[in-house]
Amino acid sequence: MNMQINTFGKGAMRVNSKQPFLVQKLAEQWSENNEAPSMPDDKSWRGSMAGSCARQVAYRLSDTEASDPIDLAGFWNMGLGSMIHNELEQAIHDWADSQPNVEVIAEHEMELGERGYGHADTLVIMDIPWVGKVKVLFELKTVGGFGYKNMIGLNKNKYAEGPKWSAFVQGAMYASAVDADLLVIGYLAREGVSKNMAKNYSKSEIERMGAEWHYTKEQYMVVAAEEIERLDGISAAVAEGRTPSEIPARFSKSDPEIPFPAEVTHPEKGAWRLYAKDGSLVNAGTTWMCNYCQFQQQCKGDTDDVLSRDA
Repeated sequence: MNMQINTFGKGAMRVNSKQPFLVQKLAEQWSENNEAPSMPDDKSWRGSMAGSCARQVAYRLSDTEASDPIDLAGFWNMGLGSMIHNELEQAIHDWADSQPNVEVIAEHEMELGERGYGHADTLVIMDIPWVGKVKVLFELKTVGGFGYKNMIGLNKNKYAEGPKWSAFVQGAMYASAVDADLLVIGYLAREGVSKNMAKNYSKSEIERMGAEWHYTKEQYMVVAAEEIERLDGISAAVAEGRTPSEIPARFSKSDPEIPFPAEVTHPEKGAWRLYAKDGSLVNAGTTWMCNYCQFQQQCKGDTDDVLSRDA
């Protein structure tokens, strides 16, 4: 067994094994115990697919085997969000019970368009003094320390990126389904910001570990309608027999980073290109999303086939 031994002090010893077995078995068992929730038989896509590449959605809807399946570490990282949410659910209900004009409806299920299905975190009906009685759709997410700092502007440029686009689109669809007056996207950092950094950037105590963004109907309704139409369209195309390779690798129409209708041309690099009708190149760039796609290699092969046929 390969081991690295370090001493902590007199009489103390630490042994780091390069072949851990207890931690691995614990993680593997946890992953087996936490399968994705079921969905009604008459529905095909989930709200969690919001903002995803159209071809990735098609791969999932056609039950294509993942060429780059999520590994144990990736599954664990995503699962941390679920564990944190489960721990906070009781706190949300306790808070509501202590307030005279607050009602919480947790785990709200909903239909999205003709073929979609969603499972929202929390629906809150409450009185806001300067507004009155409102219905609030609250979506809670978690994020790593580095990502959280960029969200709230703790970077060299002091530019606050805000919530992930996919989280906003997903929340927008859920909010539209329940006709919410306000959409709130909340993020909790899995690694808090240090006191000194928060002070240097003039951030409050709560901003060291969490932040939220508010959107009115006017801000979320158009995006929600566009995305529901897009995902319903992809689902219909797959149901009619179109293969994933026939679905362009495009993103949401309102995606702030990738101009529509740009297409991913090199999935292995995340490279996309936007062409004019006359075939001239208008814009080009890269996206990080391809590197986290479970179908990256499959998509590369399909893209190469399409390019070779069009050549």
